[in-house]
Amino acid sequence: MVEWFDASEVNDPESTDLVLNYLMRHTDKPVYIIAYFRKDRVDRIFAFREFFERISSDERVKRIWVAGFHYRLILKLIGGKGGVIKEDNIRDVIDTVRKEDGLLVLAVNGVTPFMDKVREILSGEAAEKAA
Repeated sequence: MVEWFDASEVNDPESTDLVLNYLMRHTDKPVYIIAYFRKDRVDRIFAFREFFERISSDERVKRIWVAGFHYRLILKLIGGKGGVIKEDNIRDVIDTVRKEDGLLVLAVNGVTPFMDKVREILSGEAAEKAA
């Protein structure tokens, strides 16, 4: 089972930074992020630009997967820690986090069918573990 936190409803970089700092103070696990950028929220790419550039240099942040629209700027800023996640590789991404015993943080935009799918898979794993 993957330990995860849904910060995708926290839509501004300052608040996301507070949440991420809080989480990182309370765990020694490596951190992995899935960030979704909506087509109708292009402004969030620019708003989150400095946030992602800064956290990509943090050695505890191991990988930042991006999805959605207009994310190439973010990929360019985060360099080698960046990756693209699509519906057909969600489980592979989750498996990577599981193998590394990491903390997965969902970020930027949560109101999307894609992020619903990610949460469904993560919640399903938790339900299976509890059963």
